[in-house]
Amino acid sequence: MSDPHAENTATDSAWADPDHTLETDDEWHEHTGEEPPQVAHGSTSPGVIALVGVVSFALMAFTVWVILVLFNGYLAGEDYRKEDLADLGRDTAAAKAEATSILSTTGWTDPANDLVHVPIEDAIEHIVKEYQAVQ
Repeated sequence: MSDPHAENTATDSAWADPDHTLETDDEWHEHTGEEPPQVAHGSTSPGVIALVGVVSFALMAFTVWVILVLFNGYLAGEDYRKEDLADLGRDTAAAKAEATSILSTTGWTDPANDLVHVPIEDAIEHIVKEYQAVQ
């Protein structure tokens, strides 16, 4: 036949060389047609394949579980932050209402030091009148 290292053609293929006489690269190729089939190069046992599959699935399941735990923890933290922001909003609204009340009414701020609060418009008018009286 042809050179064993040449490209296979339809007439020079593995089917045309059942006893592998042209393929003497290593021991695997050196057998006759009467011998039982040999294990192919690099063959892996089904047990190893199953073990790799089971370990891969376990790692994937563990990764998904960790992601779910972290995500649920993040969501719980977001709920607490939303509640804190809602409390802050209520506190801010109460403080604004109190400040508006103080700025729009007349009353004592510090009676011991004779300090009072007056509406800002009234205070501006009072200061303008004082400056006009001085000039």
